[in-house]
Order: sequence, then structure tokens, then C-alpha cells
Amino acid sequence: MLGKGSFSKVYRAKHTKDKKEYAIKVINDERVLDEYKAVSKLVGSEKNFASLDDMLLSIRDEAKVLVELEHPNILKFYGINEKGVYSKRDGKKQIATLYSVSEVCPNGDLWEYIEYSGRFDAKYCRSMFKQIIEALEYMHNHGFAHRDIKPANML
Repeated sequence: MLGKGSFSKVYRAKHTKDKKEYAIKVINDERVLDEYKAVSKLVGSEKNFASLDDMLLSIRDEAKVLVELEHPNILKFYGINEKGVYSKRDGKKQIATLYSVSEVCPNGDLWEYIEYSGRFDAKYCRSMFKQIIEALEYMHNHGFAHRDIKPANML
């Protein structure tokens, strides 16, 4: 497991044919709607949904756009599968499950790196800041706003 949130887990997966590694985020809880609202807020497209079906339609539409984003400083998003089902161990309860697939970033987030490394010199900070600004500019030019910029959200 690469990481864990309050109602999702992120796993490392390897494609059986090309052996490429991916990060698979598994959201299998009734709070999936809350998760999507949080994500859509990050990319500047927060919406209110009447139903889970409305939310899934919106996820599909946004995923089509996110898949097209190509920038060296932005995590590559490959797609979603919103039709997954997770069965509890007792086999009686099944929960709707959303899977999102992205590239693997094995070195953690910037917050962890700051805690581990301590202070950075000015040259390193300028380089890091330049990468962040380039990524944000690219997102803005494609109609997205991050809205939650912080070291813990930078891989």
C-alpha cells in the first residue's frame, strides 16, 4: 500500500502485460460523494449533486479532460472506473467502489521531504518554486485551478 486516507487506500499495481507500475486509488465507502466533492474543489469545479449517478456522470466528464493533461510537473492521470464493486469478507455486503489510476510517485510528498530534510538552500527552493509555478500555469491555461496548494499535496 502506498497510502491511506480516511475512506480510501492507494495501492501500487503492475500491469501484467507491459509491467508498468501504477497507483490505484480505491474508494469503497458511502462517503465517495464527499471524496469527489473534495477532489473537484481542488481542480476548481466543485458541484452539488442530486444523486450518486449525477456525480459519476460528472466524474466521467472530468476524467476525459484530466487524462489529456500532459506536463512533467503534474501527476499523470490515466482514468477511472466507477463501476467497481467491493465485497465484504462475509460475502453479504457489497459496496460501490471507485478506482482511479495514476502514475506512481514513490518518494512521498513535499511535506514529508521537508520534515526529513529540514531547511533547503535558496537555489533548491527556486528550482522547486519554478516547477510549481510552471505546473500551475499549465493547469490555469487548461481551465483548472488547484485551490488547495500545500506541500502535502505535492508529490
